[in-house]
Amino acid sequence: MKKIIALAAFAALAACSQAEEADDTDTMADETSVTEQAPAVADEGPEPGDYVATYPDGSELAFTTTADGTFTATQADGTTANGTFELRDGKTCFVSDPPSEDDSCWGARVMSDDGSWTSTNDAGVTVTVRPAA
Repeated sequence: MKKIIALAAFAALAACSQAEEADDTDTMADETSVTEQAPAVADEGPEPGDYVATYPDGSELAFTTTADGTFTATQADGTTANGTFELRDGKTCFVSDPPSEDDSCWGARVMSDDGSWTSTNDAGVTVTVRPAA
């Protein structure tokens, strides 16, 4: 359950302003070498979409965010979680239904040239999020 909530949060964070970032990517590619890390992007709330979050141990969590502020997350074993997300103090916070002690908030995203990003929650867990294929 912890991974579901953490991944959902991270994925939603990654989805934030995806369209804006796509426009900036072309410009940034000309100005930034592949070895340089892009700056963190402030959270503006997640965009609707399907994502996959990868945790430090290699496990993955698939999640979907919607325009109405809800999410659904599914672990590899089929365990699911549903809930809502909202912006609090510049972070995207995910709250499962029913609420859990594992609910968390995710900080600013660090974008990669390939469209993925990393984000760290309040507990110090960093995940890599990418759009689902």
